[in-house]
Amino acid sequence: MKREAKLLLNKACDSLVLAIELFNRPHDRGRVSSTLIMLDHGFEMLMKAAILHRGGRIREKRAKQTIGFDACVRRSLSDGAIRYLSEEQALVLQTINGLRDAAQHHLLDISEAQLYVHVQSGVTLFRDLLMSVFKQELVTRL
Repeated sequence: MKREAKLLLNKACDSLVLAIELFNRPHDRGRVSSTLIMLDHGFEMLMKAAILHRGGRIREKRAKQTIGFDACVRRSLSDGAIRYLSEEQALVLQTINGLRDAAQHHLLDISEAQLYVHVQSGVTLFRDLLMSVFKQELVTRL
């Protein structure tokens, strides 16, 4: 695996672990927002690692910054050589990103049951992508 992809994958797994820890914290102060922010960050790092691992690019020519979350989803869904996402998986990612956006930039009112469903679907998707792209079990990263 390329060095940059490995570093991004490690960062992705760190963010996932933090999201799980924040979800399970014993008090609610900042819990919802911080869980979604870390889960979203984990997926962005995972997608960038996967794109690099599959031979793609995460920087546009002459750009100083890497591509963002939405561009990662588009490349991971539509670029033939890189493609590893299904339409359903992309929808899960976009939902998590939309919730994170609301939590970080304004207000988010979400029930505990809804939060659980989104976090659980995120952890399951992370596990599936880690196996399909990198041939790694999530349990070895937790």
